[in-house]
Amino acid sequence: MPPVGSNEDDGNVGIAVACANVLGEGALWSAAERALYWVDIERAELWRFAPENGAAETPPSEPRIWRLPERITAATPRRDGGSLIVALATGIAAFDPATGKIERLADIEAQSPHTRLNDARCDRQGRFLVGGHVEHGPALTALYRFDRDLTVTAVLAGISTANSICFAPDGRTLYFADSPRREILAYDYDPATGAVGGGRVFCRLGENEPGVPDGSTVDAEGYLWNARWGGACLARYAPDGTLDRIVRLPVSQPTCPAFGGDDLGTLYVTSARQGLSAERLAAEPASGSVLRIRPGVRGLPETPFAG
Repeated sequence: MPPVGSNEDDGNVGIAVACANVLGEGALWSAAERALYWVDIERAELWRFAPENGAAETPPSEPRIWRLPERITAATPRRDGGSLIVALATGIAAFDPATGKIERLADIEAQSPHTRLNDARCDRQGRFLVGGHVEHGPALTALYRFDRDLTVTAVLAGISTANSICFAPDGRTLYFADSPRREILAYDYDPATGAVGGGRVFCRLGENEPGVPDGSTVDAEGYLWNARWGGACLARYAPDGTLDRIVRLPVSQPTCPAFGGDDLGTLYVTSARQGLSAERLAAEPASGSVLRIRPGVRGLPETPFAG
C-alpha cells in the first residue's frame, strides 16, 4: 500500500466477514473483548466478530448474531462491562448479550412515524451521542446526547440523516455530517459538559465527487476517515480539512469505518446491499460484507459508555 499522503490507493482491501448485510452499520472495536461489533439495521441484528488475537491475517471465526425486537442502529460497551448500550430505532436501551435481556433506558422520537435513530458514538468522556434519520418528510430529527445519568439532551436540530459522529483526539472537536448536504462539519465541543459550540465546514464534496459522507472515525494522528456512501471509497482528511488520501473499495455503499485489532492498525469497514440491483450485486459481490484494510496508521481506542 502506498504511504500515507498518497492521493489514491485501491490495494490491500480484504474481506473480514462475508456477511451480506442489508444495511451494515455502526462498526466499533471493543478493546476489552478484542472484538468488532456492528449492526444490520434493516434485519434488526447485532453482530460480533472476534479474530484470534485481533489479527487481521487470522482466518475469520464464525461471528455471533443477536436478533433484537426492533431495528438496531449502533452499539457500544459499558465501562463496567456486562450489557451494551444500544441505539434502537425509537430509543436507547441496555442489551445483555449473555442473556438477551433488554432494558429500555430512554425513548427518542418514539412517537414519530417518519424517523428513526441512526449513527452514534461515545465522546472521549463516555457520553453517548446519537443522531436521527428521516425516512419520509422534512429534516426534523436531531443529534442527542445521552449522559451518564441517563438523561437525553438535543444538541443539534433540523437534521435529515445524522452521520460521521466522531471526535478529535483531545475531545474538543465534534465531527458531524447531515449526509444529504454532502459536507462534514466540525463543532467546538466542551469535554467537561458535553456542550456543542460553534460549527464550521470541515470538508465539502465537490460536484464531481460521487456519493455522500456516511460514518467516520479519527486516527491517532488526528486525521478523519470517512466512508463515502455511493462513492465506493474511504476518504482521509487532514485536521485542517484537506483531502489527504482516497482508498478505493470493492463496494459502492461503504457505511462506517472503525480501527481495530490488538494494535488498532486494522481498519474495518461495514457496507450495505440495500437498494442495489441484481446486476450491481453481481458486479460487486462483497457488498454487505465487513472489509478490512491495513492503512499504515493506527486508530484510537473507543471510550465505553461511562453511565
